Amino acid sequence: MSTSTERILESLEAEPAGLCDDCLSRGAEITPRQQVNQICRTLKNRGVLKREKGICHGCRSTKLVNQLSRSFLIGGAPAGEKTSIGRESSVALRDPAGKLDHIRREIIGMLGQLERVNIGRRKLPERISELEEAGTIPPSVGCMMRTLNSLRNLAVYERFVPGPNEEAVIAGAWAAVQEWWGKRGRKG
Repeated sequence: MSTSTERILESLEAEPAGLCDDCLSRGAEITPRQQVNQICRTLKNRGVLKREKGICHGCRSTKLVNQLSRSFLIGGAPAGEKTSIGRESSVALRDPAGKLDHIRREIIGMLGQLERVNIGRRKLPERISELEEAGTIPPSVGCMMRTLNSLRNLAVYERFVPGPNEEAVIAGAWAAVQEWWGKRGRKG
């Protein structure tokens, strides 16, 4: 289960135009709404997001709107880390946040190929769970995907720097996901 902070950040990633506290509370399923306000104020103080008066993209009301800071919209790496075709530069892939963000996008691409319906704005962990329940993804692979996503969120939003043990978990989890994906492709 993802934390309230992760659910807020994932909601804002899905809606970069910004959402008010009320819409975040509903979308991230966090009550009371005041908890969203406290988390967002903390994230603003850390430079992760902006809180400015504007039009909420969810309810279309003029309110205090939360938006991810520009540097976080591109995977936590400084602007300019992407090439003109949108791929990460070698500098971004050496950065833990950039590397994990790249892995997350690869996982999102895999899920997109597996899903038969329009995914809407569901969060990544929800999508993984639904595919597990349908028998499309083995539970062990789903666990690895969620672990990689959680570590990515820590690296991007909490500026967590993986140590040798976490790097081993990242490498092992990603290898397991890729091995499953490769075997799956050979079957069908």
